Amino acid sequence: MYKINENYFENIDNKNKAYWLGFIAADGNVYGNKLSIELNSKDEGHLKNFLEDLESPRPLRYRERNGHKYVILEIRNSKLVEDLKRYEIIPNKTNNLNFPLKLDKKYYKDYIRGFFDGDGTYVFCSKYAYRKERKKYYNRISCEISCVCKSKKFIDKISEILNMDNVDNKIYYCKRDKLYYLRMTGIKKSKKFINYIYYDDCLMLSRKKEKMLEIEKYRLA
Repeated sequence: MYKINENYFENIDNKNKAYWLGFIAADGNVYGNKLSIELNSKDEGHLKNFLEDLESPRPLRYRERNGHKYVILEIRNSKLVEDLKRYEIIPNKTNNLNFPLKLDKKYYKDYIRGFFDGDGTYVFCSKYAYRKERKKYYNRISCEISCVCKSKKFIDKISEILNMDNVDNKIYYCKRDKLYYLRMTGIKKSKKFINYIYYDDCLMLSRKKEKMLEIEKYRLA
């Protein structure tokens, strides 16, 4: 039996706790007395950061599926799981995920950053294209930040929070996949989102940070 701070989620009273709550909302599952998170093996360090916050030496598990390697964290602790449930981390939450309204508003951006680190996508590419009418090449930029969720009420709440802080976004519904997409499209909207959820020394997934910095350093003409 490995020790753990089972009271970690009893009160979400700091930024890191709010971030991990959002990350679990995206990539975690609870059932019975168990919390489970499975990530691509390249994100192993992120799970180790989580264990460090939980003050636990618990080892991770690894497995390979369809040629891809995954890292798995499993924690069996009834107190931890019950506290997560009070913040809307419930069994089979995929279609019924709710935003944790009891969360202090000052931690909303940390929760949202955690969720985007789990289920968000950052797309940024730059390539030269030829414009016939002007007979010259120009730098063509494509940029979009998005997240995906099956719960309309959850994605609506995220959109509402972003709009309240003047972060323009749009929600799209894909009938085929029955998924809701929340998107910030274009450099201006993407940078506004980045400036909203990121700040110095905030907790974040390293590979998302790299993409964020790539977008952030681009200067509009």
